[in-house]
This record gives sequence, structure tokens and C-alpha cells, in this order.
Amino acid sequence: MYAITAAHCLTQAQVPSPADTTLKVRMYMPGPNLTPDPEKNHLGWKKAAALSPSDGWPNFTHTKLTAEDGYVFEDYECQLVMRCGGTFNGDKQWEPYNCDAGPSKAADVALLRCDRRDGKVLPPKQLPGMKHHLLNVAQAEAPMGGSVYMPWKHEVYDIPNQPESPLYQRYTVRVEGQQEENFHYFGGEDSGNERNQLLPLESTGWWCGGVWLPRRKLQYSQVYDAVYTELMGCHGTSGSSIMEFNTSTQQFEILGPNARGDGELWDRLCSEPSYCNPGEKHMAYSSLANSQYVAQFADDCKDAGLPGGNLLLWLACSTWMFVPPLLLSPCPIQWPCLFCSPWEQLRVHNEPVIEVSVPKPVSIPGASFVAAAAYRISVRTVAIVGEDPPLVTLRVGNQVIVAGLAPRHDPEEHELLGLVAARFYAERNGVQPVQIAADALSGKFSATEIVVAREDEVNDFGTIFQRAGFGLVPAGGLTAAGEVAVPMRFVARGLTAAEGYGPLLLANERMVVSRAAFVEGRRWKVGFDASASSQDLTCGLILSDGTAVTEPCNVESLVELEMEPPAAAQPVAFYIEAGPDAQPVLFHELGMQSLPPAGEVDVVSICHFPPGKPSNAHTITVEAPALKAHLAHGDTIGQCPEKAGVKMIICHYPPGDPGNPQTIEIAPAALPAHLAHGDTLGSCPLDD
Repeated sequence: MYAITAAHCLTQAQVPSPADTTLKVRMYMPGPNLTPDPEKNHLGWKKAAALSPSDGWPNFTHTKLTAEDGYVFEDYECQLVMRCGGTFNGDKQWEPYNCDAGPSKAADVALLRCDRRDGKVLPPKQLPGMKHHLLNVAQAEAPMGGSVYMPWKHEVYDIPNQPESPLYQRYTVRVEGQQEENFHYFGGEDSGNERNQLLPLESTGWWCGGVWLPRRKLQYSQVYDAVYTELMGCHGTSGSSIMEFNTSTQQFEILGPNARGDGELWDRLCSEPSYCNPGEKHMAYSSLANSQYVAQFADDCKDAGLPGGNLLLWLACSTWMFVPPLLLSPCPIQWPCLFCSPWEQLRVHNEPVIEVSVPKPVSIPGASFVAAAAYRISVRTVAIVGEDPPLVTLRVGNQVIVAGLAPRHDPEEHELLGLVAARFYAERNGVQPVQIAADALSGKFSATEIVVAREDEVNDFGTIFQRAGFGLVPAGGLTAAGEVAVPMRFVARGLTAAEGYGPLLLANERMVVSRAAFVEGRRWKVGFDASASSQDLTCGLILSDGTAVTEPCNVESLVELEMEPPAAAQPVAFYIEAGPDAQPVLFHELGMQSLPPAGEVDVVSICHFPPGKPSNAHTITVEAPALKAHLAHGDTIGQCPEKAGVKMIICHYPPGDPGNPQTIEIAPAALPAHLAHGDTLGSCPLDD
């Protein structure tokens, strides 16, 4: 995973030997006690803001926040990959590193790779972008006057507004001379820990004459190749990403790292709200072209091991970087649909929309499947004007899940429009591609929102993809005009970063889960556990007609319940709602499993090859629990093909050359011999 920051934070004086220097990036995971609760006027961080002077500067101390206070974080080891620019008006302030061409000489941008801890490369799920969050660098930006936003980290102390106070003089005012003369550089302790504790902050809009105004970008500086904005910050704001909201993808995107300040920041450590006026220049970001240049060297999508089994990341990589020939389609409507139902508004931000046609199916590598395990799959399609209606085929490896299926097409179905959803059993183990194809009689169409969910899998919210599709709306749903769903709040669910994140639900709120590959005509078994007991909770399954199946789901420890919609009903979302008497609930895990209607069992059609008589293959139906044993002795999922010219696909490992497996077709009678010397059913797996 990569990070973009300001080059002046990593000059040759600070990083003289980039290849041999390990840098630290800290990711913060605020817990419930650090998160402000407006109803309780609770600001968990306030106790650490009071400074206690003892013998004068620099012996001021402050109460330290602990994990019990919600101050949870984890560190990553990073390496400088590229440092650009450094020359302003002919004055060279730092040397470029791995950046002799590309951005301007006045660029102030650097690229870090952060993928290690304790000297070891982390597995994909533990990488900072996968676990915490990641953002795209913008492909284009709005003109001057557009609104901007900046999250950042800084120490926060309660300083008296008294210019004669030493606290004021070394925190509000910038003392010239050594950096250590200011609170921003409070110094370290013997343990190597910083005496300051940084808190997550954001530079947002302001109230002007009773009107809330966003901060705007103001002016481009050719000397510094930077864009000045109205954003406020401090000397410690350098390197923080200044962002812009992309209305078509509903996603914040990086414009560039904060590279400069102006105005009062020359003699103050931080800008003050009372000192700022609309139209006055403050924080400036190194121009977008510089960020775009270094971002092209971030090769996460080229690392075969990174995406693992996650389809969403592979889809994004395949679209933007990995397979350039794929065609992108524009989002058909503002994304998510702000005038639609709450579950439709919770589509994963920035999911690519890819064009599919008969000669150009979309194949997404990297998904890992377990033979005989049950899965749900869904994809959203968008018909292209002037084309024949879509007919969709979905495959997992060589296993056909649906063939030539017409998506939902009635405009009155709203959130079901274009939906293709199915349930299936995986035919074999291992990594297999998921393919979306257009049937021979299909017109071109666009595809997005691919979801594959294993029936018995529990969501522990450990990665950004596991947290996708979780939204927050008021209790009772969206009723007032203009209300929209917002992303669910996730906080640290324990005292260590290793325990990960969990959604925190407060009274009079509803958590909506939309990205779960819902299929119709099934019962639903839901289970979850939480950090504390709470009453006045209701669970609901929202159906496509707007009605809901509801059950009380008060938390004592582990909650398990079953919900059965009317026959053939299509669920579109699940929710947990906290009433006015509910206590805050921090969820640890959530599992959703579809079951057959009451009194029925799941059965599977298979092609059965009788042991010793494989040429006598015939189609039988077995109950799902028996499937694994049948697959183990060579049966396959689905009906047997016609007798004439029957062929089976196997992965053949040539004797003496097993490292060169080949996918071949054989007659059923030859199957036992092939299995005996190590061949396997189905096509060969992709290279891991």
C-alpha cells in the first residue's frame, strides 16, 4: 500500500539514505470513549488537553490518553519510494529521489510504500489501506472556487488566551529559532514515544452570517506549483491530503499533499478561526499533476498476492490499471442514487462500471472457493440505450452459475432494476476467476456491484470491503425530504488495534446492510454479537416492495434469529434499529445465511459417475450435505451432458513435469486413470 505526502517532510537531511531508512506511519482507530457523543456532551479527549506547568519550559506535562479512553492506533513501517521537486525561484531546498523527470521542479510531493511491521511484509488483510481506508488520486479537479476538505492530525491543548503566558507563546505563537522551542516539537521521552498525542481533526466549512460555507480553493501559485485554499491548519499539517468530493462517484479524492501555509502561519503555529476570513489564503496543496505523476508508480494492482479473494479490489484494479482494454461506462445516475431508497444509496463508493459485450466478457481473477460450500452471487447490470436487452451469463471457473438470464427490467422495480442474483455450490477448491459474459443474443450492457458471499461466513468488519454497504439512517428510515443515508460509523472495538473495527449504533439510529447478495425465496438466519447488552433493538429485512419483516433482537450476548419473508419475496437490505431507550451497541461480528423455506431442504443436481462405471454417468439429485462426498469421487455439479461426445474438463499434471499443469478434455471412461495419477477435475487454477 502507498501513501502520498509532502517532500519537504522527507528531505535528504531527514532521510539521507531512503533505501536503508525505515519511516513510521501511524493509523488512528478512535474508540467509543474518544468519539464525541453530543447527547452526553462527552468529549473523551478533553482530559489530555490540560497542560500542567512545573519548572517552566519545556517541563510541561499532560494527562495521557489510554486505550481505555479510546486512544487506539497501530504503526506501519514505510520506505521512501520517490521524492520530487524542491526548487523554488531557482533555490534548491532538497534533492529529488527517483524523480528526475515528470513533475515540475517546484513540486512538493513524495511517495511512500507502507507494507511492513517488525521488518516483515504484512498479509493483504493487514495492509493499512485494506484495514483502515484508501482513496484515489483525482483524475481531474473542479475549477478555482470549488470546495475542498482536509483531515489531519495534531496535538490539542487548552491554552489561555493570554499573550504573556508561556503556554500561549510556545503554542499559539511561533517562537523563532530551534524547532524544539515550540509545542509542535514537544520532544520525545526515553522510551522513544512522543510526548505529544495527536488527535484526528478535520478542516471543514465555517458559519458566515448564519450561512454554512465550505472552504474553497483560491489561487494557483506558479512559483510553488501549488494551489492555495481557505483551509485552516498548523505547521504540523504538512503532508496531509487536501481532497475534493467527486459528485459522480460520491467519493472524496486526493488533490495533493498540504505543502505550504500563508498569512499568519509565518508567526503562529496554527491558524485561528477568528483570524480567518473567506477569500484569505491559508493551506496550499502541491498541484494535482504532481500527485498523479507519483501515483502511477504505486503498483499495488500489479502485485498478484495483494487482492487475495476480494472481487471488489480486483474489479477496481482490472478497470483502472490491470487490464487497460476494459471499457469504462459512465455512472448512469448520480451515484449513489440520492432520490432512491436507503439501501440503494449505500452502494460501495466508486465501484467501477464496466462494459460487457459478446466478444468482451469481464473476467475477474483472484477469488478463492471451497468445494461443496454454498455461495450467493449478485451483479447489477445497466442496459445500454440502443442495444438489445442484456442476457447475462455468470461463471466461476468453468462452472456456469446462470446462463443467458435476463436481469430485472421493469422500471417500477427501482432498486431491483438490472439485478442478477443466484445461489450456488462451488464445484472445486482453489482460486478461480469470476466471469460476467453476454449471451450470444445479448446486447452490450454495463456491470457493477459484484458481490460474492459465502453462506457460512461471518463478517468481522476487518477490511474496508467487509465494511462496505453499511449505512446509517435515522430510526424509522428516511422520512424527511432531503434526508440521505450516510456511511456507518466504525470505531475500535477493543483496546488494541489487532481487535479491529466494529459499527457503533446509538439510540434512535438504524444501521442498514445492503451489500449481501440477497436472493429471493429464502429464509434468512442472522447472528451477531456485541460489546454490551442493550434493549429496545429491532431487526428488519427490507423487501423490494418497501415492506419489512421485523423481529425484536435485544442484545444479551450472542443474538441468533430467523426471518422468513413471503414466498418469492426479494430482500434488498437488512437493518438493526436502536429505539429511544437503547444503550450504545458496538457490534463485533455479523453473519447472514440464507436457508430454504421452512420444511424444505436444499438439494443439488449433479452428474453422477458410478465408481467403476464412469461411462454410465447419469443425473441425480442429492441433498446439500452429501455434495462434498460426491465431488470427492468425481461427480460434477449440474446435469450430465448428452451421451454423444461427452467430454470432461480436467487439470492434467504431466508425469515428470507436474509444474506444468494443463487444462484438457477427456472422455468420462478415462477419468479414473487420470485421477489416480494426480489430475483433478475442472480447469487448472490460476497462478497465485
